[in-house]
Amino acid sequence: MLKFLIAGIWGALMTGTGIFVGEFFGQGSETFATTKVKKSGIEQTVTELTGAPIIVDGKVLGYLVFRIRSQVDTSKLPNAKFEISPFLISAAFEVAYEFYQNGIQTIAPHDLEKISQQIANKTNEKLGSNLVTDVEMEQFNYVPSDKVRQNIFSPK
Repeated sequence: MLKFLIAGIWGALMTGTGIFVGEFFGQGSETFATTKVKKSGIEQTVTELTGAPIIVDGKVLGYLVFRIRSQVDTSKLPNAKFEISPFLISAAFEVAYEFYQNGIQTIAPHDLEKISQQIANKTNEKLGSNLVTDVEMEQFNYVPSDKVRQNIFSPK
């Protein structure tokens, strides 16, 4: 019975010591993380290939397929793990739908520069600062819905 009592006391002491050491060293690393200097500079990011459906009267007419390459000022990011891609894609959807109001056929090659600038502006508006310095459309295509189905289901 005495051995069980000693083992219980020993376990409690080791648990207490572990908690104390963990808290003591945990505070030190937390302080280090808050005083860490942010890495400054311009970094290039590329979004995944994304398709925006064009829906008119409840029917999908086709998809705008795009990939965005952008220059981001990393010194203005809130933290190192902040993802800018969702904001770029959201802005691209908005700009694509604004341009689509006049019909997809009205988008000319010289409009891509204007589209890129509007994506950068909308992204910076959403984030509240000038994080995105440059946007390029790496890929920008319109694919009619019948071509999408044809490419998926027909053998080559």
